[in-house]
Amino acid sequence: MEKKIDDIKINAMRRIIVPIDESAEMDKVVEKALSLAKEIGRNVVALYVVDTPRLTDVIPPDETTLA
Repeated sequence: MEKKIDDIKINAMRRIIVPIDESAEMDKVVEKALSLAKEIGRNVVALYVVDTPRLTDVIPPDETTLA
């Protein structure tokens, strides 16, 4: 039964999203993702997120917009 559930999950997966950062382990993570993608015939999408200040930290909200 467990194998069948795993097959359903893999078939539902259209692509593999890999979060990218500057950590020392990143090469291993990307290598594993590419290996898995090749094994199950899926594409890999790299996602790099940049931490930015919240907009309200830069531009204070207008008091008239607050309810």
